[in-house]
Amino acid sequence: MISAEIPDKESNPLALVAVENYMIHGPCGDANKNSPCMHKGKCQKHFPKKFVKTTIVDDEGYPVYRRWDTGAFIEKKGVKLNNLFVAPYNRNLLTKFDAHINAKIYDQHRSVKGYFNLIPITENWQVRDYHSTWRTNKLFYPDKCLVTSLESIAVTQTKLIEWMKCNDEYPQARSLTYSNFPSKWVWNATERKWTERKNGKCIGRIYFAYGEKYYLRMLLNLFKGAISCAYIRAINGVIHPIFKDACYSLGLLDDGKEWNVCLDEASVWASGSQLQQLFVTILLLNEVVSPTDLWRTNAVKLSEDMAYILKRKMGMQAARFSDEQLQNHALIEIEDLLKKRRENNG
Repeated sequence: MISAEIPDKESNPLALVAVENYMIHGPCGDANKNSPCMHKGKCQKHFPKKFVKTTIVDDEGYPVYRRWDTGAFIEKKGVKLNNLFVAPYNRNLLTKFDAHINAKIYDQHRSVKGYFNLIPITENWQVRDYHSTWRTNKLFYPDKCLVTSLESIAVTQTKLIEWMKCNDEYPQARSLTYSNFPSKWVWNATERKWTERKNGKCIGRIYFAYGEKYYLRMLLNLFKGAISCAYIRAINGVIHPIFKDACYSLGLLDDGKEWNVCLDEASVWASGSQLQQLFVTILLLNEVVSPTDLWRTNAVKLSEDMAYILKRKMGMQAARFSDEQLQNHALIEIEDLLKKRRENNG
């Protein structure tokens, strides 16, 4: 239960004290123009809020909490602050931990991206990120290709290399792709090796990547039982020099759909601004047959948080924008990113 109102003194005295101590914003605005939250004469946290009859979710998927005009107020620095200045909270958490805990409700995946890291599925389930070989402490020099770096003697006992060793030693390990491997095997960080899972369940995922690492990632999601990098690059008896060529040989890149897949996968966790940076990277570092088609297919994703950004810039939370307006602003952002990247690259 999330509330954004001052608790009743008679029925919830402890909650009232906690809200007074931790969850009242301000004073700011005309009452305190020097407050840290003030910028160009407006509160960056958008206080005071408005009175609302019931909690709703707005068009962007963000909650607007109930705030009744009850007449209740808390006085801070000589200013009476009512329900319009209450930060959302959960009463049980607030009174238990006696600290500022800003609780919110989210019902759409794009609303939780900024808060997503590791999510427990149940008490016996875990979501784990499994580093591929390129995420090591070894230094890879720009003039060395990824394949050479992966097969270097200096890169040893990474999760990917140890996965290949397991495939070589244990027949039961060969039925799983790299991302599915944690469902049956556990990574021992101390001994730096995989051991068979005896209890619990786990979902694995491979870190997002682009460039040559992205092609390796594509192949790792397909191949089972790989015992070497050459094994992954071997298609129909031909060992290709780089992972991108192996992807082409499998027909994964013939129609350019890989970039749509790339943006689709990233959109699960990335904000619109992060997707714009990825879009620019794809345009600059890869061969995109039709940048226009790539934009049209992903325009909604790439402009996803533009409404939020524009509202903050304008200081107008009630402003509404059409899809065309949001996409035009996203194109302006992308154009600026392209210009900066090209300038930085000389």
